[in-house]
Amino acid sequence: MPSAQTDGRKDGTDMPHSCADHPSLRATGACGQCGHLFCTDCLVYPFGDSRPPMCVSCALAAAG
Repeated sequence: MPSAQTDGRKDGTDMPHSCADHPSLRATGACGQCGHLFCTDCLVYPFGDSRPPMCVSCALAAAG
């Protein structure tokens, strides 16, 4: 089973997950809405630290 920080590629090499918006940066978390992986700069906490983070796009959609 692949680890949480690798993608378990079929060719046997595990690459670190990268940010959906910044492929050269390592992802630090997933959006609580869409589930995509993002770096620290791309995740926001629109409902406070006790709720899962969201990517900017999902946060804007949630705000209306």
